[in-house]
Amino acid sequence: MQHAQDLDLDVIRPWRRATIAVSAVATLELIALAAIAIVLLGNPLQKHLRETAAVAGTPLVRTAQPAPPKKAALDRADTSVMVLNGGGQSGAAHAAANKVSAHGYQLGQIGNATGAGP
Repeated sequence: MQHAQDLDLDVIRPWRRATIAVSAVATLELIALAAIAIVLLGNPLQKHLRETAAVAGTPLVRTAQPAPPKKAALDRADTSVMVLNGGGQSGAAHAAANKVSAHGYQLGQIGNATGAGP
């Protein structure tokens, strides 16, 4: 069985040198490709940035927008209110109806609520 110390260093060194040389060439190629990309893409990007800066420098002009249409509002005298007692306390519907009437609303049906709904 061979140990790492027994390996001949002359066998390892050429591979190490080749790896370093290939890595250096790849690094130079990467730098060259980056420089070419900057040269080719730099002009359109610079033009775009100048146009964007010019647009950003001009003040915005706000246009008047029409107000949204309002919902039709009924007068209190034109609104009929149904007051029903669903709590089981006698006279609660009439007491609430008196308060509603005092605010100017017309009274519709006054009474006890059924289990099925109004």
